[in-house]
Amino acid sequence: MGIEIKKRINIPEIPKQQISVAPTLIIGLGGSGKEVLLRLRHLFYTDDHKVGLPIIEYLYIDTDPTKQNILNRNFDNITSRLFFQASDILDVQVEPRVIKHYFEYKKRYNHIFDWLHKSIEKQGDAMLLNGAGQVRPCGRLAFFHHYTAIRSAIDSKLKMISANVGKMDGGYQVDAANINVFVISSVAGGTGAGMFLDTAFLIKDINANIHPTGILFLPSLFDGIGGVSGAHKQVCYSNGYASLMELDNFMAPMVGSNIDGGDDYPKFTFNWDGDPHTVLAPPFNNVYFVDSQNNSDKRLSMDQKTVNVQEAFQMAAESIFIEFRESNFGTEKRSIRSNLTQHLNNETRFTGIDDEGNQIYSQYFPDRYSSFGLAFIKLDKARKRNAASYFLQKN
Repeated sequence: MGIEIKKRINIPEIPKQQISVAPTLIIGLGGSGKEVLLRLRHLFYTDDHKVGLPIIEYLYIDTDPTKQNILNRNFDNITSRLFFQASDILDVQVEPRVIKHYFEYKKRYNHIFDWLHKSIEKQGDAMLLNGAGQVRPCGRLAFFHHYTAIRSAIDSKLKMISANVGKMDGGYQVDAANINVFVISSVAGGTGAGMFLDTAFLIKDINANIHPTGILFLPSLFDGIGGVSGAHKQVCYSNGYASLMELDNFMAPMVGSNIDGGDDYPKFTFNWDGDPHTVLAPPFNNVYFVDSQNNSDKRLSMDQKTVNVQEAFQMAAESIFIEFRESNFGTEKRSIRSNLTQHLNNETRFTGIDDEGNQIYSQYFPDRYSSFGLAFIKLDKARKRNAASYFLQKN
């Protein structure tokens, strides 16, 4: 018995195109999203004493929007100064009296209790105060409760970045016809893992021409955090498994009459506010998974023994930061990402073949999943200049 692996569509290579920067909304969900957004603001500030560009907007959504990092430690002075403005933060905690009301009057809220299991009530009325307790349905409940505010904030941010194209200086070539949206979250916790799919579909419901990009941190990255062991670690990995299963369900195409080419994706209906919103899948154009190590078993750590999730957050922030550099590397990176789009629309077919050469089964998998790595060599110009000066003076 063997396996045959083929692409669903044979796509010819097209010449690489030079891609300009585009208006971009960067959405951070939960603690992981906050970490990446703050690091990105820090990179911009270090480069130009500004936390971004006129065509960049941030939106941080969390059930625990404190000024502490994911390790529950206070941020340093610089990061605290660069913290989000009030318009960049959505506090989606839900008061205990509201939670109690929902469960007392379930029949009034069929759009919630169609999917929310009754066992969640055991989490108590304070289930969405100071976090979602690593319970994904609680994170999704927060999304439903604050749906109107979340939709309004995203819509407002999208309009803002488009309107600000004219405020860019002459050093940038701006692609005003397109809008990029990044959704950044882990799949190990409660808030981000509970609402990242709804957030992506909501973006497409607001503007069907936007195809969000996801950056998702996998559970293994959190092994190095104090307290993530035993039952707590099991919850992280269970959340990750459930999140990825749901993601793959929404990312998978329908394979049928259109098998020889073209998009063939289903539509899904969401009742976020009690009214139906029908949105065409997939929720993301591309999803980047960030894990604790690569195929060469190199870990995201300084000693190659313990996992450092901070390294993953920094790498993600720097990857986005490079998107806005008018350098050769930045231009090349944007071009490669754009040219990958043609391949993201494809699927890979796995066909089981028996010993007589007969096909036993076929299964299709979307090609919209990616990963990335980033490394750099830091050259200290000041030290090199001083060394050269001493050398020339000596000689």
